[in-house]
Amino acid sequence: MRKVVGAMVLVSGLLLASGCTTATPNVAFIVGGEAVSNSEVEDLVVACAQAFKQEPREVSSQVLSFVLEGRIAAHILTDKGIKYSNAEREEFLRQSTLGNTLLRNPTCQQVGYGVADYALLIDQLSMEDFIAAQQQVEVVLNPRYGYWDPTAATVIGNGSLSETANGS
Repeated sequence: MRKVVGAMVLVSGLLLASGCTTATPNVAFIVGGEAVSNSEVEDLVVACAQAFKQEPREVSSQVLSFVLEGRIAAHILTDKGIKYSNAEREEFLRQSTLGNTLLRNPTCQQVGYGVADYALLIDQLSMEDFIAAQQQVEVVLNPRYGYWDPTAATVIGNGSLSETANGS
């Protein structure tokens, strides 16, 4: 499994450094040393699929990307001592159809809050500070999902929530 350490770079195209690490097949990803289980991701995908009125397979990669963004943002917020209220998050999310959809389901709302945190951080910090902060957050994605591309802030690949890392 590849370990990705790096920064989301919207403008500069900065690439990540990588190395080796281990994770169990039941772990979807690890962000900053905190593991998120496959079952937690699957529950979030189902909740958000209901909010989007789509099948889980149609939204799984996007929801996984959103969850990763939120977890990355949580680490940066903690490190920087920044806090956003739920009201601030909801105000941000209500500015778009996507955000309003994320607010429809209480479980998916938590995913939305992470998306808001990520976007609000980008707005609050200079790009240079955001990149530097994100470089400090270690991201390890289970290869069954593909890989995390911080330059696009998305999961790349055709990974599946319905198959295990070893293909069974």
